[in-house]
Amino acid sequence: MFKKPLPHWLNAALLVFATAGVQWFLLDRAWNPGWLGHLRIDPLVYHARAEFFHEHGSWAGLGFNEYQPGALWFFAAVAVGAGDLSEFDDFLRALMAVNCVILAVHVLLAGIFGGRFAPWLMLALAAACGPILLFRFELFVSLLVISGWLLWRNGRLAAAGALLGFAVSAKLYPVLLGPLFLIDAWRLGRWHRVATGLAGWGMGFALPILALFAFGTRPSEVVDALRYHFDKPVGIDGFQGSLIPVLQELFGIPLRNAPRNGIYGFDSDLGIAASLIAWLWLPLVLAVMFLAWRKSGGKAWPEPAALFVIFGIYVGLGKLIAPQYVWWAVPFLAFASPGVFSVRQLLAISTPLLSALVISQIVYPLNYTEFLESFSREPLANRLFWINAAKNVLWLCSVALAAVFFLRSPNKPSLT
Repeated sequence: MFKKPLPHWLNAALLVFATAGVQWFLLDRAWNPGWLGHLRIDPLVYHARAEFFHEHGSWAGLGFNEYQPGALWFFAAVAVGAGDLSEFDDFLRALMAVNCVILAVHVLLAGIFGGRFAPWLMLALAAACGPILLFRFELFVSLLVISGWLLWRNGRLAAAGALLGFAVSAKLYPVLLGPLFLIDAWRLGRWHRVATGLAGWGMGFALPILALFAFGTRPSEVVDALRYHFDKPVGIDGFQGSLIPVLQELFGIPLRNAPRNGIYGFDSDLGIAASLIAWLWLPLVLAVMFLAWRKSGGKAWPEPAALFVIFGIYVGLGKLIAPQYVWWAVPFLAFASPGVFSVRQLLAISTPLLSALVISQIVYPLNYTEFLESFSREPLANRLFWINAAKNVLWLCSVALAAVFFLRSPNKPSLT
């Protein structure tokens, strides 16, 4: 089994049909009322931002905006292909079309730069994530991060930094790669390569912001958008949203709901324990970075299996985790270097991971109204609370298995 690969032309043909099949499946689910109701809420805001810019030719007067500069330019670019922006459905179709193309590029890159099963695993992960990928801009940011990683591993630090900086201008999470990027730059050429990499990163980050200023945005508005994200409650979707209500129930502490800043969540009353839970991801991420660096002998950053674990820990244990954030981590599993995981280990990692992704759709969007309403009454008495908790545990199990298998692997990846 798996010992005799298919001819390249046949494998490529099957991959094209499979990619089209997954895209059709996601599009079909996307327009199903069960998925569409909640999923379309965020694109309504994207559309409003893009419509404002194309109507006024400026961002001046936009008012409050929670999205980062890179994301705003993405919305404006999608609107170019939408035609009549007065029709939201036209914008939504354009967004879905763009995301379908970007998903296909993910599969193509996995086929070129990944192992034998990489493009197939990428498709399986996308299908398990469901149509939410077509309604958000995680695929766009992910493509920037993956492209930056591919350049980084080939030693092209200025270009890699530019793409990663642009990614951070749209979503903050790629900043987690910063320490690894600087360590590898130092290894490759000391201060000269560090300066080159930082210059590229800074330019990629600054250009979308400066372009926003050139089109009327005030610096204070960008600062307000960032401040908005740092003042959010604990989200109900992630592991903290599952753990803290259980702990407060055990200690007899009523749950204090606090829906604000675009998040339906709560403020914990566990005192210092809540702070420890909120930052648990940080020492774990730093430990994985150190252990992976030591395993490689300081000569082989960045191994994608380690990046899957790093992002997976943050997604699993972070405070503000929405269902689409899983795509921050999962593509890197498909890019894991040959020999890091055996086929059996990859199956052991993928089984709980795919299960978590599929279960996630049961909660969001299919039954999200019930899930939200349960938090205003007795969340622990609702089946969806425990279904969501099971999803979070499965995710962490997958990430933990990946960490153990990677760190115990006798192979030393060599990507640079």
